[in-house]
Amino acid sequence: MFKQSKDIAGAANPDMIIYTDPQGRIWTVPRGHRIWTEIYEPWLAAGNSPLPA
Repeated sequence: MFKQSKDIAGAANPDMIIYTDPQGRIWTVPRGHRIWTEIYEPWLAAGNSPLPA
């Protein structure tokens, strides 16, 4: 599951996501990280969108 991350002002941060893996661990993932490029981008390309921040 992917969720948008908030910046310090409370707005959605386009350079960070929150990822909950299949084991239930929660990851804060910056743009360019392996999870972003190998999991998140293909997931978005398949027509999905993250939960709101």
